[in-house]
Amino acid sequence: MPALTPSRFVAILVFVASCIVTYLLPITTAPSFSPASHPGRQPRAHQEVKRADPQPADDKTWDRDVGRGCKLQGLMEGSIQGADQILGYDSQVDWTYNDLEKWGWSWDDTTMEGDTFADKLENFEDAVDGLGLSKELSGDGGPNYEINQAHDEEVEVDGIEYPDTRGYYKTGFNIDSGVIYRIDNHSPSSMGIKPVPDLKMWAEVVYLAWNKLSGKDVSAVNYMFATSISNPESKSIAARALGGFNNIDQWPGTSFSASDTDPTGFQALLGCPNGQGIPWFLIRHKSGPTQRTVTKITLFSQNPGSLHMLFNLGDASAP
Repeated sequence: MPALTPSRFVAILVFVASCIVTYLLPITTAPSFSPASHPGRQPRAHQEVKRADPQPADDKTWDRDVGRGCKLQGLMEGSIQGADQILGYDSQVDWTYNDLEKWGWSWDDTTMEGDTFADKLENFEDAVDGLGLSKELSGDGGPNYEINQAHDEEVEVDGIEYPDTRGYYKTGFNIDSGVIYRIDNHSPSSMGIKPVPDLKMWAEVVYLAWNKLSGKDVSAVNYMFATSISNPESKSIAARALGGFNNIDQWPGTSFSASDTDPTGFQALLGCPNGQGIPWFLIRHKSGPTQRTVTKITLFSQNPGSLHMLFNLGDASAP
């Protein structure tokens, strides 16, 4: 890893500081983002809505998620040394696969069980087909796995007893094309049982599954999906970014890029509850001289009322 140059660190620090000053400190006006100004998004004529669509996020929620996404963007694109200095602690983690069992996690390959992973892919298969990705399951010789990681074992670590929280992460992996599908997530911290294990974050637990299955690091991950989103805040952020929840299009949907003239739509989606875990997946596992970052976020639906998010990953621009 090349040493962090003073000019590179200052640039990253200024970027993150500007996010905090602009969005995370109290402000009196909302960002000027308008879906009408976004490429490919034109306001639609009024349509009768038969369901109670989520309402667009209010200014406070929008500003908070924009600020969070702006900070995460800077952390992804900076070096390890830069991330360490901005966060004030070691940004990298050194968990190993054996630590999963140590901290009470089980591993279950559910690819071919019940409603198989192929059945789940049908919920967003237009995107999978549009990207030219395989849908063949590992049990049939294909590259796709579904792994359920459950925190369901009581353990003792360093003299402290940790109960099973019943948290779990159910995730799909295409190990050939570098795709991770977030299927269903309930973190140990959200289950109301304490103490929670040190190894608890989606970004850390799921990375160990990816690394175990593929033998690769984050540089080999190209796409990450957040599927069948139900989180109210994430849906409200999507509604505001699109100018209304009923403006969600079927694949290829509507994309927001880090390079947009007005990047606040991108940043709000990156910082919303269903977005922020993906930057941490990259921030906590940096590798090589070129940093991996989220370059584009696409919102799309397949069935009425559904919301899926696709995150394109790529190398950060050279300093």
